[in-house]
Amino acid sequence: MLTQTVTLNVTNDTIYEVSEAFAVNLSNASAGAGIADGIGAGTIKDDGTGGPPGTDNDTPTLTLTGPATVNEAAGT
Repeated sequence: MLTQTVTLNVTNDTIYEVSEAFAVNLSNASAGAGIADGIGAGTIKDDGTGGPPGTDNDTPTLTLTGPATVNEAAGT
């Protein structure tokens, strides 16, 4: 076999997450076979539900409309 598929299952949820990197390291080739480049890398991006498909920009935001009153002495 000259190729092998590696499947990575991810869970789609509504929680904002930063992009996550992962690595694949192939080793222990079958007898008579070799691995020319056994190291691979990839990035899992958030599903982009807040922006155009394929983007990673569904960062949470806060929008205030109308007049707002702020008590600076109240703290955070």
